Amino acid sequence: MTTAHKPTWNPAIGAEDRVTLRGPASQQISSRDLPGHTKLNFRKEGQNAPKEVQKRNFREELEERERKHKEKRDRLIEEEEEKLKRRRIEAPPPPNKVEEEFNSADKDDSDSDDDEEEEASDNETAELLKELERITKEREEEQKKLQKQKEIEQQESKAKGVLTGNPLLNPEREDFNIKKKWFEDVVFKNQTRGAPEKKKQRFINDTIRNDFHRKFLNKYVK
Repeated sequence: MTTAHKPTWNPAIGAEDRVTLRGPASQQISSRDLPGHTKLNFRKEGQNAPKEVQKRNFREELEERERKHKEKRDRLIEEEEEKLKRRRIEAPPPPNKVEEEFNSADKDDSDSDDDEEEEASDNETAELLKELERITKEREEEQKKLQKQKEIEQQESKAKGVLTGNPLLNPEREDFNIKKKWFEDVVFKNQTRGAPEKKKQRFINDTIRNDFHRKFLNKYVK
């Protein structure tokens, strides 16, 4: 039996917000829709609460930090100065002063003849050192010249090889011969353009008696 004659409003709204014979209508709410964070969180002790901040003296704290930093810096500077002084005391005197003291003591103890002999030997040593330096310099210059000449020769030989090695740039070479492909040895292929060969090519308009057919038979059938 049809129900088209019945009103549609009450069935459409269902049992929401109404109390039926079985009791109030049930409701289903997601846990994500429930109210959360229902109270404010305040700073606790030790978390810079407003009362703690009001009691602090930031000026004194800043001055105290600056004073500690200055003391630390001065202490480091004093330690570095002490290290430098200790190094200067422990370090041996420079070689020039040692030589001067040794030479002065030697002059006082030795005679004038010894001084003249030492000066002569020093002069000879200086001349030998100059001669050695001159020979070394000449050898270095000669080595540089040889190296430069060798590089020039290598560049020239390389350029010459580039010019003569490419057969397209030097077609007059005797061994210049382009290798023929397998499909070029046919009857009507490259009749006017061909590489010179020892055996004279023949062109026969016959698929059985031409050279290509005979070569094929000798190679694959014979």
